[in-house]
Amino acid sequence: MKTKDITLSGVFAALTFVVTFLTGIVRTPLPGGYLNVGDAVIFLAGLLYGPYVGFIAGSVGSSLSDIVYGSTNFAPGTFFIKGIEGLLVGIAFHNFRNEKKLFSILIIIAGLSALAFSVFGLMNFSLDNDQRNSLVAFSIIGIAFFIMGISGNITRENDDIIAIYSMILGGIEMVVGYYLYEYFILKYIAILEVPLNALQAVISLIVAYIIYKSIKRIR
Repeated sequence: MKTKDITLSGVFAALTFVVTFLTGIVRTPLPGGYLNVGDAVIFLAGLLYGPYVGFIAGSVGSSLSDIVYGSTNFAPGTFFIKGIEGLLVGIAFHNFRNEKKLFSILIIIAGLSALAFSVFGLMNFSLDNDQRNSLVAFSIIGIAFFIMGISGNITRENDDIIAIYSMILGGIEMVVGYYLYEYFILKYIAILEVPLNALQAVISLIVAYIIYKSIKRIR
């Protein structure tokens, strides 16, 4: 990594920590869980400066917030889940955007992952209406991504569209990643977190997109 990348990684890790910690005022049903918009900073790190800065921002900033917040049970999972989130956004936006086949494969994998995750949840858990609706919506997103991937109908020339796709990919990874960590490692009723994590991803995407557009105008 260049000196510039190291500096930017430190800056965005600090920003991720501050935003995650300060916005984490809503507790989720599971012990140690909290709703925040720190993902917006992770998205921006990946979009603006690539996968390495995105990974450091997500892994270091988010896990440090968990530790300070008292959610140490989540910190190990957060390090990898949020790190991969930033890495994935950066790779999709900077590395795969001009590689039609690779980008389509990434879209297909994300779509199938979201669909499989949703079907598994719907078939194996007793859900209330909100949880069921969240998984149905998640499955629809998965189907849409799968269809776009196999059709190759992706407007790769439009930076804004690619930025949105990239953030959705990162958001899907975050939701699925936390579900797997909570279900297999923490042994929690992980399905309870899915609607809130999905909401967190959507809010963070909107915030990040608004800031991204503003920065593009300044540049």
